Amino acid sequence: KAMEHPYGIALGPDGYIYVSSQDTFTVLRFQLDGSPGPRPKAIKKEDTSKKMAGAFVVFPAGEDVRGITFDEKGTLYVSNKVHGVMMFDRDGFQIGLIEVEKPIGLLYSTERESVFIGSTQGHHSQVLEYNVHDHTLKATYHAKGYLNHPAGMVVYKDTLYAVSQSDGTIIEFNLNKGKYKRTVNGDLPDIGEHLLLSMC
Repeated sequence: KAMEHPYGIALGPDGYIYVSSQDTFTVLRFQLDGSPGPRPKAIKKEDTSKKMAGAFVVFPAGEDVRGITFDEKGTLYVSNKVHGVMMFDRDGFQIGLIEVEKPIGLLYSTERESVFIGSTQGHHSQVLEYNVHDHTLKATYHAKGYLNHPAGMVVYKDTLYAVSQSDGTIIEFNLNKGKYKRTVNGDLPDIGEHLLLSMC
């Protein structure tokens, strides 16, 4: 199986589309016509007989992958349920790790020079904002009773929108104050995993 339960999607700086396949523990990359992208150097050095076409990063069974995002340097961030947020270079080699328990959604914000990580630690859900340069924690956003299993996220000016997946809602945080502001949509028609901001 090449892809099962696609979770995260991101356009890479190399022009390929990257997709995390949660149930096959893989990040795949595709050309814009849908055909598989080339194998990275990290996989070419291994036995490729069992690797999926288009595989960019392959994790051991049981290491679910969820959100993915790129920063301005072209580093790929991957939410790995077991280890945290893992970072990979353009050749598919791991170059770093942000130790976060059970990360879910990921978002890179150019304006804030931050990586946002949705996380569920025990029964406590929150969004963590990390400095993209040194990966130190800048801020934590939580709203007890409103934020549960934070998946898709988007930032607009001083506002963070996050999908509360378990509740089927979209909630809003004020980034300057670091506080929950309101529930934007309280009745999503399905389990939300992504948000897209359209400037219309």
